[in-house]
Amino acid sequence: MSGGKTWGFGLDLSQALLVSKHFHGGLGRLSILSPLDAIWHLVNFFAPAWCVAALLAAVCKLLWRRETQGQAWLRLLKWGGVGGSLALLAALLLLGHDGKMMGYGLMLLGISLPQWWLAFRPTK
Repeated sequence: MSGGKTWGFGLDLSQALLVSKHFHGGLGRLSILSPLDAIWHLVNFFAPAWCVAALLAAVCKLLWRRETQGQAWLRLLKWGGVGGSLALLAALLLLGHDGKMMGYGLMLLGISLPQWWLAFRPTK
């Protein structure tokens, strides 16, 4: 093991990123993530940001038709999804793990600010 900071079960960061904690039958055993499991972890990490961005873009297009008439729904979705994804990554780095309410609040801020700017920015 390297001399770096250790995480759960005495693993350093590089090992902790490759290992998932699965508790089978009450015994704390570690199993290595398969590539498919790693992909599902990433998809499920970013899914809330993209789903909320899609819903918020649709609601914006319905409620503020005049203000968003020049914006495509897909453009609102892309900017909101990217903002929410970056906010989730920032929350993960700041808070240590995902799933905290503060992280979801930051995600909502990251989704709504770009969409608000696209719809209501001051004209030049």
